[in-house]
Amino acid sequence: MNNARRKEINELIQTIQGIVGNIESLQGEIESAKEELERLKDEEQEYIDNMPENLQQSEKADIANEAVSNLENAEGELSESEEAVSEALSNLEDALNAATEALDNALGSAQNAESSAESATE
Repeated sequence: MNNARRKEINELIQTIQGIVGNIESLQGEIESAKEELERLKDEEQEYIDNMPENLQQSEKADIANEAVSNLENAEGELSESEEAVSEALSNLEDALNAATEALDNALGSAQNAESSAESATE
């Protein structure tokens, strides 16, 4: 492997490392959004649970129940997104490890070749 290709692999490794960092940040943002959704859903459910009995069958209660249902759906969608992001992160980490291994092997081979060449000239 020549120096130019090693340099390109090294740049690719740095790019993948940056992507991994971005995805890790995205995971944190998704988790925060899920927590916020859960908090809002719980507050809305508590609002429903504390409604006077005469309002529990009202349009107001129906709207609140629909809001809880929609928040649960959003929470489920975020969970699915979180799983997809985790899988993408795992795949990128595998790619990063493979690229790093390829670069390490190439560098090791180049160093061995240089050592052999130096030994032959002595």
